[in-house]
Amino acid sequence: MFQVGINSLTCESDGIVDGLRRIARHGFRHVEMWCNYAHLDPRLGEDVTMVGQILEEEGLRAVSLHAPFEFRGERLSGETLWEAWEGLMAHVLETAQHLKVGFVVVHPVLVWSSLDPTQGGREIVACQEHSLGRVARLAAGQGIRIALENLGRKTVPDLAHPIALVELAHRLGGDNVGVCFDTGHCLVSGLDPLREMDHCASQVYSFHIHENDGVEDLHWVPGKGPIDWPRFLDKLRTLRYEGSVILEVWGGKDSEDVMQDAKAFVKRHNLRS
Repeated sequence: MFQVGINSLTCESDGIVDGLRRIARHGFRHVEMWCNYAHLDPRLGEDVTMVGQILEEEGLRAVSLHAPFEFRGERLSGETLWEAWEGLMAHVLETAQHLKVGFVVVHPVLVWSSLDPTQGGREIVACQEHSLGRVARLAAGQGIRIALENLGRKTVPDLAHPIALVELAHRLGGDNVGVCFDTGHCLVSGLDPLREMDHCASQVYSFHIHENDGVEDLHWVPGKGPIDWPRFLDKLRTLRYEGSVILEVWGGKDSEDVMQDAKAFVKRHNLRS
């Protein structure tokens, strides 16, 4: 039986210590750490040992890390960008080992402020598979899996369908690369998450669950958008899915109300948190 966790993105504005404590107060035990210019991003110099102690004190388990995917304010082009990302990922994988995290969620393209990825897609894609392959091999040597996340069609059309991530994982080789299935990104791509799940369920390491209006990637708590959650959750049970199901919801400047809504979703559907 799967257990529902929450991404520390929800409490991004709290800082890592207060955020983890807020998550624990609301009864969650599994957490995905948001490492994109926030919690445990190597560029911030967080004390990983201290974070491990907080997790233990609060009875939390870090089941995954969400890898960095932005380079804000840095004018880096294709190959240089991916080289910089690989350096970050080496540190992220060390953190995953230290915290005994099973896998790292990875965006298969990167963005940065000087280039719109929809306009610079060719430059990005030219280097991505080589770089992703090297990171996947490094992770395999450390016993860590890589979960490639489906993205919105506006960002990268070729990787909007989760099945495209399965195909990319196969091209990368190895047995430690799979998919992070993101329901909100399906919606902004005009896709039906239940239908898309049929094409890749056996390759899914983790689910990011959230909703939006079908236009913007708003990271709403499930239940505020069009997804039929009883059907979706029943499908997970039918598939006997036992991996991670992570609420990837945005808490804004004050995450308390969103945390309460997230917990209400868990209770409403009789889920384990």
